[in-house]
Order: sequence, then C-alpha cells, then structure tokens
Amino acid sequence: RVSVWGRGVDHGQFNPGWRSTAWRREWGYAPDEVIPLFFGRLVREKGIGLFADVIRTVRDRGHRLRPMIVGEGPARDWFAEQLPDALFLGHLTGERLGTAIASADVLINPSVTEAFGNVNLEAMASGVAVIAAQVESAAALIEHGVSGLLVEAGDADSYADALERLVLCRSARVT
Repeated sequence: RVSVWGRGVDHGQFNPGWRSTAWRREWGYAPDEVIPLFFGRLVREKGIGLFADVIRTVRDRGHRLRPMIVGEGPARDWFAEQLPDALFLGHLTGERLGTAIASADVLINPSVTEAFGNVNLEAMASGVAVIAAQVESAAALIEHGVSGLLVEAGDADSYADALERLVLCRSARVT
C-alpha cells in the first residue's frame, strides 16, 4: 500500500487575511515598526543564537524592530535573555497562530536542520517575507528573490543584510 502524501498548508489558518493592525497595536507595535518572526521549537540547534545576533546587528545599523517569537522549548529562557524586549507568545494554535504569523513582517529561519521546513511555507502562505538558510530543504521551497531570500547558512551578516533590505523596502516584503 503506497500512496503519495503531499505536503501542504492549511490556507484557512495561514493566509494574509489574518493580518491585524489591531493585534499589532494590542501588543505594543508601532505602525511603522518591523516585526521579525522566529517560529519554531526554541532549541539552540534551530539557530536561535544566530537569530538574536541578526536582530542586534540590524538594530546597531539604526533600524527599529522588535522580534516576535512563536514557539516553546527548553532554550526559551536563554533566548529571552538574548532578546529581552522580544514578544514571546509561546505555543499557539488555530486562529491565534494564524493571526500572529500573518501580523509579522519577516520570518527569519536560521535553521539548517530542517527536513522540510513547514514554517517557511506557512509564513509565505500568510503573506510574510522569508529569509532562510541556503540549504536543500529551504531551496526546495523558496526561489531566491522571488518567493523569499536564501542566505549563506550560519552567516549573521548575510542574514542582517537581507533583513535590512526588507526593512528598507516595504514592497520587497510582499510575497
């Protein structure tokens, strides 16, 4: 018994229609503030240290942004120490998850251990720009410069350059 099992995204849960300026305002985000998103299990092997480095680098370049973290895991406290002003929402499901993801501006996915990378697809389906490591799993889903940006795995400066590009050019964030 063999059949094809296609990967997919629930477009009822992940779509740009869930984006909410009211939700952003409720969590203290200014209208012009860019929200970089980390979405996944909070463990070091997912690249959370690199994510924090990228945020600090882009802030040092003079850009205003406040990250949103969706997920839980054993490295949560360590991650919160690295980004004390980030919004940590924990594990979300359903409408709450769809609204949070669609209300972000840029998913930064530094993980190089993904077998597939659902978070990339879910962010793209939500209308959120994606920056991911140039690894096979991400490259299978993202066409660089078209449906997202692929950068050198582990290179904080490459991620920071990509994020800065998206901060400076709002139209480039539209997927």
